[in-house]
Amino acid sequence: MTSQETSDLLSDTDYLAFVARALDEVNDAEKSQRKLQERKRHGEAAILDSLAYLAVCKPEKQVVATAALLRKEDAGLRILVAENGEATEGVVEHLQNVLKLLALIREQAEPFLPEGSRSPRVQRWIADDSPIPYEQSLINLEVLVIRHSWKKLGQRSTKDCRHANAIDTANDVCNPDALNSVDSTLRSCLQQVQAVTEAERKKISAMPVALEALAWTLDVETPNDAEVKRVRKLLMQLDNFRTTFEAKGDFLQNWNNYTRLQLISEGKTVRKRPDLIRWLSKLTSNRRHYHRLADITISNTLSATLLANHPVVVSVQNPLPRPRPFTVDDHQMGVILKGAECKIEPELGVVRGFIEKLAKLRNRPVTDGQLTFEGPAPVHCECKLLAAIHSRTAIQYIGVSKPPCALCDIYFEAYRQATNTHIKFTSGSRSRTSPWTCPQVGEPVLLDSTIEERVRSQLLRKINRGWDLFIRAFLSSSQSTDASEDNTGLWFGTDYDAEAAADEIITEMQALPQRVIRRG
Repeated sequence: MTSQETSDLLSDTDYLAFVARALDEVNDAEKSQRKLQERKRHGEAAILDSLAYLAVCKPEKQVVATAALLRKEDAGLRILVAENGEATEGVVEHLQNVLKLLALIREQAEPFLPEGSRSPRVQRWIADDSPIPYEQSLINLEVLVIRHSWKKLGQRSTKDCRHANAIDTANDVCNPDALNSVDSTLRSCLQQVQAVTEAERKKISAMPVALEALAWTLDVETPNDAEVKRVRKLLMQLDNFRTTFEAKGDFLQNWNNYTRLQLISEGKTVRKRPDLIRWLSKLTSNRRHYHRLADITISNTLSATLLANHPVVVSVQNPLPRPRPFTVDDHQMGVILKGAECKIEPELGVVRGFIEKLAKLRNRPVTDGQLTFEGPAPVHCECKLLAAIHSRTAIQYIGVSKPPCALCDIYFEAYRQATNTHIKFTSGSRSRTSPWTCPQVGEPVLLDSTIEERVRSQLLRKINRGWDLFIRAFLSSSQSTDASEDNTGLWFGTDYDAEAAADEIITEMQALPQRVIRRG
């Protein structure tokens, strides 16, 4: 390889990103720690997060980002939406309908708002038969949100049979005779998790009913209004369970341990440690994002900013880049590692060991000493929106439906340094990486060059750290990787008894015809 070819390889930002991610994959990036940006929990930034989150409708592999620009003509907002790849049909229309409903609810609720500087919060449960127009509109908003995310909810509810595992554990916890029928290795753990109050046992016994009804209701391909409203009730009931038990650390540890041991005793492979509350939090997260949007309608500050002059939703196109293969061999890795000032240890065959591990991980053959991968990846939607709002008046946040990867974090930091701006992600960043292509702001060209230079510098540092982790593990083995809810403040609207409503929901579900639930 000539000096020019070496220089070209080290200046190829996308290839450096590919190598950095490959190292993360092999090293299990979940174990490496990355700086998290501070999350802005309230206000405009959090709203953009919720809009992005509630735009997701596909069961898998859909990431959405949102940004906001001020319209010059009337100071209203233009909400920009992008995805990793081509836009999904119906997303823009859905968000436009959400914003229209929010504006209507604000108009209906305004005459009833209390005086005072502190904004109240929308009640977390509203009965179906509420006679109040703005409460009926809030129900319509929640129904709209659930209907749009129907397939995603179905995927979450039965993923990896977590619903079935939770049902089995709950039934054993509530059945005193279960101690006599379980394996002796499980008995002590079951005894610990059965040590709950009668009130807690009542809530636990309700969970299987709710999970079964949720699973078979979400199995419907095209739901009617009654089925969507049933899911609304069931998500409320499960969220009620989550808030009751999420602070009971010992109970949850015993629950998760028992679930894991039960699966092992059945001969099943447990790849991820069971985490009941984490799963329930994801399953019911739509409710918290819906409530965050609903609270805009009774906030004078947020409604004046976000709902004024009929905000318009616009899709930002993000086509997939032209296919380009990436190859990895001893020589190319040597060039990259040398550029990253890594310790190579050629006599120990560490580079060859890395390539073999990567090939096994990706299930790819090594041909003539080379691994070949298809690339590049799409430009991540949050980076695409950063280019779309560059140098324009906008809210200084980009909302995302899931936390951005570490490579986006590197790019945003380089952009902030190059432009002396303070735009952030509202969800922080993850330590993990995913297939990534360096975006282009477009104008001026010099800015893109400056940003890429900073990105390459950080990628080489990341490669250095990743290689250090890999080489230590390699040598060692040769010798022997959601929307939280604010529960403070005043409540607005009818004070419904959520506990009583949760009990009524279970009674209603028990009266429905019994069905066999899906287990996968």
